[in-house]
Order: sequence, then structure tokens, then C-alpha cells
Amino acid sequence: MGKVALSAVVLFLLAGLAAAKPKSVRGKRVALEFAPGTQRTDVVPVQRVTDSITVGGASFAARIEGKKLFVARAAGEKAGTKVQPNKTVTFTLPDKRKITLKFVRDRAGGWRCYSARALRFRFHGHEVRLVDANHNGIWGEFNVDGLLIGNSNVVVPFAREFVLAAENIAVRSFDPQKALLTLERTPLPSMTEAQREALILLNRRRANHGLLAVTLDDKLSRACTSHADYLKRNNWTGFTNPHGQDAGAPGASPEGLAAARRSVIQKVAPAHSVTGFWTTYYHRIPLIAPALASIGINARPPDTSVIDAAGTRSIPGGDGASWPWTDPVTVPADGSIGMEPRAVGEKPTEPVPNLGSRGTCLIAVFRDPRTKPTAVRAEMVALKGKREIKLKPLLATDLAGVLGVIPSAPLTQDTWHRVTLTYTIEGKAQTRVVRFRTGG
Repeated sequence: MGKVALSAVVLFLLAGLAAAKPKSVRGKRVALEFAPGTQRTDVVPVQRVTDSITVGGASFAARIEGKKLFVARAAGEKAGTKVQPNKTVTFTLPDKRKITLKFVRDRAGGWRCYSARALRFRFHGHEVRLVDANHNGIWGEFNVDGLLIGNSNVVVPFAREFVLAAENIAVRSFDPQKALLTLERTPLPSMTEAQREALILLNRRRANHGLLAVTLDDKLSRACTSHADYLKRNNWTGFTNPHGQDAGAPGASPEGLAAARRSVIQKVAPAHSVTGFWTTYYHRIPLIAPALASIGINARPPDTSVIDAAGTRSIPGGDGASWPWTDPVTVPADGSIGMEPRAVGEKPTEPVPNLGSRGTCLIAVFRDPRTKPTAVRAEMVALKGKREIKLKPLLATDLAGVLGVIPSAPLTQDTWHRVTLTYTIEGKAQTRVVRFRTGG
């Protein structure tokens, strides 16, 4: 593969501009403009309001009276400003900077807040918003702040390198004082239209749940194509186990056999398989790994999908320091929209009987793959207006580092759901609450 030309894009973050239509990136300088930053985030947990709120490193008084919330708009003042649900409040820091937060109230009367503004630009038809995820008034802190891509309202970690559309984006410099960001763009390796379509669809789904996009690995893809060719030459119908090769059979090869053992495989086009795998359990797990950096996708034949999710990245915090997501990561993510209501059955093994007649699973992936939670319980409700309709979820606990919550029946379309997952790790009880909305 020949050298790929690099082109630098310099982005000036102009913090005082009023919201307007974002300008397209054409390989030249563009201004990022203020835009609404409403989001849930698994990068930095949404701040829960108690008797104080931390904004820009300063503490502001807060007071909850029943379902009412009062806050101080300046440090050192009493909590006298009444907050309206789903409205914003602007706080004045001791250094006179102003930060605007949006407040939301849950059904139990608890309050949460997050950054209400973001800086946006357009890139290859995608609207991208840079979010001050820890609402300290500084945009562009790596693995702390985040990106909202397209219509997603779940933040993706703002990493030094990330994939957008068919290009790899490297952040070469960032000066928070001058608000200057320099990006270097490198086109991804050449790929077929089928590979490109599948890659973009997978990355869109990962972004919708706060996960970093992946790139296409040429070596892995060649091995996937080798095994897909083997399946075609040996008349695979889709109804037998595809995760092996017979020595001496037409098209058999060591690299194809390795791909067969690692990959998720289906008798449909690669892009169609992404949607199918996303509503399974075991086949979805490798595709939602937070550390996934690159994948292999077969280039041919068009009616077979072999996807090898073997390429991992070094995640900041993997050494025990800070981690850029809430642990565990869940798909669907908290605040995500559009998850399919019904699961797809799997072969040869399912986490529970008759998976295809049940709702799409919530999968929790822990940072440490050796984690084995105990005393696992799950509650699930569908939210209909002011009513909460209790559902009967099943649990999948057979894999280390992973928990599954599986609705016993298909979920209702276009409906918010809440899952409360409780478990114990090393004697410490923990709770994770995830709210998501199904698609149509």
C-alpha cells in the first residue's frame, strides 16, 4: 500500500460566537460555533445534585426541597435561584467566567446537571460537537471532554486520535489559552464499498453509545476475505457452524482458519450483519468492546459477512489510572436513542432460551475482563407518561467481565426504559442505572 498524503486542518475555537449554521471543513481553517450541548455521557458521569454543585472547580450551594431545586449562581452565595426541569442556569465563577448547565429531574425527584453548550463544526457531512463534559469551562481536555457525532446525545471520549467517516483524525496540538486545535487527516486504507458501508454503520452505532470509532485493518480484512471465499467455495448455506475449516478443502488456509475462529459470521452482506449482530448477545459483545480499535471485514463475496474484532487499542486508564468511561460500559448507553426493541436469535448458543422472541439485551462490559460480579439483580421498567410498567428481565452471567439484562418479551417501540442493575464486586455492592429509548 502506497504512502497516504497528510493534510493539516487548523480549527480556531471562537468562544464568543452566537449560534449559527456550522461551516464545512474543507481542509482549511474553520470556526467552531456555540451550539446546544445537551447530552448524557459515559465519559464523565452526569453530576448528581446534592447540597452543592461543582462548576469550573468551584463549589456552588444547592438545596432540594421535595421536588424543587434551588442553587446559588455565584460561589459563596446562598441557594436562592429556583431551577426549572430541563432548563439552564448560568453560574459565575470567582474569576468572572460564566458556565451554563442544564438541569434534569428524574422520577424519584433526584436532580442531575451537565454542560448546556458545545462547540460544533461539520466534517464530511457529519455534525460534530466538542463538549465540555466535566463543565469546567475548558474545551478539549483529552479523555475527559467528549465529542457528539451526528444526532447522538451520548458523548464519545475526545481522544488524541479518532476515526470520522473514512478518515483518521489525529489531534496534533491544542492550546486551551488561545483555543487553538490542530488536526491532521489521514484517509483510511482503500476498501470496497461493502466494507466502507459496514465500517461506517458500525462506527455510527458505536458513537451512539459513547464508544470510539474503529478503523479497517488490511491484514485482518484479507484473512476475513479468505475465510468468506472458503465458505462460498464449500457451499456454506448459513445453517452450519462456520467457525472452522476442513484441512485440504478448497480455499482452506491458516489465516482463513484464524479469522474463522475469531470472527462473527452471517450469511448476509456485511452492513446488514452489523444491524443483526447489534441485537444479539454473544455476537454483539466483541463489537462493543471499549478497547476495540480496528476490525477486519471481508471484501467479498457480497452475500457473506465475516467480521474480525481482534484489533485493540491502549485505553488511557487501562493501567489503573483514570478511565474515560463509567465502568461498566453499557450498550444501550444511558441516554441513547434508537435501540431495536426485539432481539435476534443466535447459533449455536444463546444466553437464554428463545432469544429471538425476547427484547434486545442490555450488555454491561467491565474494564477488567476478569471481573466476576456476584449477587446480580436487575429491575426494568417501561416509562409511559407518569406510569412505570414493570418488566421481567432475565440475566446472563456466564461470561467474566460481562453482564446481560434480557427483557423476557420484545420491548415497546419509541419508549423510554430504565434498567437498574445491582451487583457485588469484592464485597462491595454497586448499582448502575441506565435509561434508553427504543426505536420505531
